[in-house]
Amino acid sequence: MTDVVDLKVVADYTIPIPTGAHFYHDEIGVICSSGSAISVQPFVRFGISGSLAKQRAATITVNLTAAHKRDSYIPLVPQDGETSLTFGVTVAATAATMKGRAFWRGILLEDET
Repeated sequence: MTDVVDLKVVADYTIPIPTGAHFYHDEIGVICSSGSAISVQPFVRFGISGSLAKQRAATITVNLTAAHKRDSYIPLVPQDGETSLTFGVTVAATAATMKGRAFWRGILLEDET
């Protein structure tokens, strides 16, 4: 997961994969950790370094209406082993406050030596 991020701010976040390993996506998503007066949910994307929308093109979240709600997605290219993970807010939420964390669920596989 990412650290808690402000979903009212357009930004990209990268999580590196340890050298000598690849990550295979099974599920990706966003969890709203806190929010108030949410009137427009953010647009988010998932990808890798160099291809920020490889696993999910920018899409509006629909379930992040309050704290502890989540949106989850099936990755677009789950068969590719990746060496970095990216999450981005492409259109900021409209809310008094809205923070959350992106998550990736899958398999981290060490390369053969």
